[in-house]
Amino acid sequence: MKGERDMAQWKRDVLYGVGLIATAIFLFIETIGWPTGGVQYFVAQSSTYVRLLLSIMVILSVSIIVKAVSKKDETPTPVIWNKLGVLTVIVVIVYLFVMDKIGFIASTFVIISFLTCLYSNRLGKFQSPEKKERMIQLVKYLVFSAIVTIAVYFIFTAGLDVNLPKFDLF
Repeated sequence: MKGERDMAQWKRDVLYGVGLIATAIFLFIETIGWPTGGVQYFVAQSSTYVRLLLSIMVILSVSIIVKAVSKKDETPTPVIWNKLGVLTVIVVIVYLFVMDKIGFIASTFVIISFLTCLYSNRLGKFQSPEKKERMIQLVKYLVFSAIVTIAVYFIFTAGLDVNLPKFDLF
C-alpha cells in the first residue's frame, strides 16, 4: 500500500536526474575562470578533469531520466528529501562558504567527520552501551576523515596543481 510520503519510483528518478543536471551545469559554470596553476595545455588543467566528470554526470543523469520515463516504474518509494538529506545539503553549503575562511584542510576534515558520524549514528554504529566502544568508533571515524582529507589534499595540490584555500584569519 502506498504511504502518504511515497512517490512512484520513476518520478523520483526523474527528479534526481534533473537535480543532478542542474548541479552539473552550475558547477560547470563555476569552473570558468579557475586558475590554470601554470599549466598551458588544456588537457592538463585541473578544470578539464572537473568538466569531464561533470559531463559524464550529465550523460548518466540523462540516461536515468530516459530509463525512468520509458519504464514508468510505479513502485512506491520514499520521498527524496528527508531531514537527514536536508541537513546534509545545508552542511555542504556551509562547508563551501567557510572553506575560504578556515582553509581546505580544516573544513574538509570537519565536514567528513561530521557527516560520517551523522550517517553512522543513523545506522546505529554508536548504539553500544559501552562508552569505550563508542569512543573507539569515534576515533576510527576521525582517523578515516584525516586520511581522506590528506589524500584529497594531495590529489588536488600535487596531482592536479590546484591552489586550495588556506587558513587565513584576516
